[in-house]
Amino acid sequence: MTKKLLVLLALSILCTSCQGKQNLEVGGKTPQIKISKWLGNEPSLNGKLVVIDFWFINCAPCVASIPHLNDLVAQYKNEKVAFLAVTDDSQKKVEDFQRKRKIKMESFIGLDPNGKLERKFGVEAFPQSYIIAANGTLLWSGSPLLLSTALLDKFLGTTKSSLTSKVAEYSSEKEHLIIRKTTRQSGGNKLDGPSEKQRRSVFLGNTISQFISAVSPFEESRIVVNEEISTLRYDITHEDFDYDSDLTSYYENLLTRVLEALDISSKTEDSSTEGLAIEVADAAKLRRHKTSKQRLMINDNSIKGAITIQRLAREIEKRHGQFVQFDSSDDQRYNFDIDLTEMTKFSGILQSKYGLTLSSQKITLQKLVLTKK
Repeated sequence: MTKKLLVLLALSILCTSCQGKQNLEVGGKTPQIKISKWLGNEPSLNGKLVVIDFWFINCAPCVASIPHLNDLVAQYKNEKVAFLAVTDDSQKKVEDFQRKRKIKMESFIGLDPNGKLERKFGVEAFPQSYIIAANGTLLWSGSPLLLSTALLDKFLGTTKSSLTSKVAEYSSEKEHLIIRKTTRQSGGNKLDGPSEKQRRSVFLGNTISQFISAVSPFEESRIVVNEEISTLRYDITHEDFDYDSDLTSYYENLLTRVLEALDISSKTEDSSTEGLAIEVADAAKLRRHKTSKQRLMINDNSIKGAITIQRLAREIEKRHGQFVQFDSSDDQRYNFDIDLTEMTKFSGILQSKYGLTLSSQKITLQKLVLTKK
């Protein structure tokens, strides 16, 4: 499958090659690690636990995992473990990437032209990490963002996990959730890497309001949080190993898990306020999206693709700081191509091109109220 980056949802970055299942089984032998060329020093692997991560520069989840891997390298620099970052990108591409993005990878970077080692490991999902014992036995595999100090301590006999800022961890045969406190300021980043039977989600530097806004219909402006928890930021990573539900149900389950782990209670409250209401004035002008493919491009200035009118209201609310309501149960996706930079312009376009009116009036909002238990 060709490696390329597709932006499918707002603040949601997907790699088409970030799909599939790895073929190795825990307890089995792994292929011998043969690297064509190392950038910098060649690591000594003899007698060491090996953490090998397969990545490439145009995979957003791969790039998002680099700071976390760098942290682990720093914490375990004096232990018998080697961290390897293997890519089939060229040396020039990797060097240019680190220079332009001002990212320094602390793992040993190995070049794997044509993905020879990648294929031997059966890698189809990116990023994909493996923990390998000194004798070559596979101990663990999964997303690098699910690599934890607790996991490494288990295999190394160390106690680094007692020093981390991990808030909670939940693990079962079906799913794995880790929540860490962080000072990272990249709130709003949401990465999803779904495959047929597996879903990975990563939320970096989110406040609880930002996280809830990413996984639920509630915009941040409609979430009320008490001062005790309003400014705390978290890195939240979740992996569902047996994904068999729709995306909405998946996020509902994830939200429940996170609130339980953080010991936060939630309730909804209705309130009346001034805002903007979207209404359908001429339904004939709306163009229904008729195929199952849903290519959606959203940035700070525009929306192009198929979305519901409810979602359109959310995007307008985000950008213009006013409450926007579409009081309808219509969940049909329609095709839009709108510049959202100027309210007066796009409100006129909504009416003339799509038959939607945007007017100021009294609206009833449902807010989500969060409190620490």
